[in-house]
Amino acid sequence: MTILNNILQYLIIALPALLVTGPFLSDLAVSIIGLIVLFLIINKKIYYLFDNKYFKLYIFFCIYLIFGSILSSDTNFSLKSSIVYFRFGFLVIGTIYILDNFGDTFYKKFNLFLLITFFTVCIDGYIQYFFGYNILGLDQPQKYRISGFFGSEMILGSYLSKLFPLTLIAFIMIQEKKKYFIYKLFLFIIFTLIIMIMSGERSALFLNLLFICIFINFTNYINFRFKIYFLLTIVFVMTSLIFINPKIKDRLVDQTLSSFQGHFSVGGEFVKTYSYLILEEKKNPNFDVEKWKKNNTNLDPMAIEAVEWYIQDKRYPSVEINISKKIKDKFNFLIQKKAYEELAYYASYQFRDKNISKEDKDNIYLLANTKVQEIFNDKLKNKNKFIFFSHDTHSHFMTAYNMFLDKKILGHGVKMFRKLCSDEKYIYDIWSCTTHPHNSYLQLLSETGLIGFLFVFSIFILALCYFLKIIYKKIIN
Repeated sequence: MTILNNILQYLIIALPALLVTGPFLSDLAVSIIGLIVLFLIINKKIYYLFDNKYFKLYIFFCIYLIFGSILSSDTNFSLKSSIVYFRFGFLVIGTIYILDNFGDTFYKKFNLFLLITFFTVCIDGYIQYFFGYNILGLDQPQKYRISGFFGSEMILGSYLSKLFPLTLIAFIMIQEKKKYFIYKLFLFIIFTLIIMIMSGERSALFLNLLFICIFINFTNYINFRFKIYFLLTIVFVMTSLIFINPKIKDRLVDQTLSSFQGHFSVGGEFVKTYSYLILEEKKNPNFDVEKWKKNNTNLDPMAIEAVEWYIQDKRYPSVEINISKKIKDKFNFLIQKKAYEELAYYASYQFRDKNISKEDKDNIYLLANTKVQEIFNDKLKNKNKFIFFSHDTHSHFMTAYNMFLDKKILGHGVKMFRKLCSDEKYIYDIWSCTTHPHNSYLQLLSETGLIGFLFVFSIFILALCYFLKIIYKKIIN
């Protein structure tokens, strides 16, 4: 049993680091944790761990998800996700079991390893920002964003924002009684905030800022005067980075304002500009791209990047080979599916480092551009409509809402948004289709209906009530 207890401890401790490697190892670890927990509970007859109203509610929720998948239009596809949701409940039970039996030693190990993981990911992000590549040699995927260990996936900010509250608790538990604790805490928060800004993930940055403000406001570790200094420093750091660094300003200010005005998303703007340059050069062999760039000073950040990539592609042509059938099939599939946003991204990035000829690469961009122009024309028709955040995000939201209206109570089944977003019954416009609607609540409503939504939403309401109760007691005292 000692061996199993140790394995269980170290798998839980390793989870934050395993998440950096991708979904496979972290999912495998969670599954192994579930099997070990189940064996230990049965072997030791410690069934009291299951005697918890929240765990029972969670099991009922999982059964409901499976029932929804069975009723979905693609049962096998939906069941692949919903049937394994039980493992997360066993992860929580396993953590409770470890805390009950190895509390102090587990806390020390987990806190230390969590801090090491968090700081390693942050430092790696700083290295990629300043040198253009990270510790593993992975290049910065976009001029104005960094991804660190996550490679082509732009989720560095999201990972750090979700881990930051837990890491902050770990930092406090380790440093609380040590010398200069307040100054270390201050530096730790600023250190994290800067890398969050550099990551270019706006929603993650907003959530992180919100958490920091709530923490500073309600913490007892900092006196009122230092809280004011703290908040002023955060404002100073953010404004300095935004106005000193044009890349950060482009991402956090210019692109945000552009999105609210319904302009192109990253993939669409890139393909439109790259395609325009191809056509101009075909019409005029003496077309000067550098001069055109200088004359067009108000280009979107991704349009600027498209120009730079176009110039580089001209200077360093790739080896000439034919576009494979697989690539052609992928394009035909995306067009047939009406997944034009994905088509734009696919054309923009999937062929960046492929060994294909300049002519073939041009044809790929032009193929994507025929649909991107449809997107552009569609946006001109709808430019006066109210838009949530950006046109493509607005389209995802409206598609999810249309799906919800069709099946308000039970929803369409887990993971079914990506399957049904191109259906004529739900499609909002040609930006509708993607893997998920980029909003957790709308995804819950469209895929699990009102019943599934209320399961999750009620937890947040209970947590909010508990939080407000704490604030009330603090005010009274």
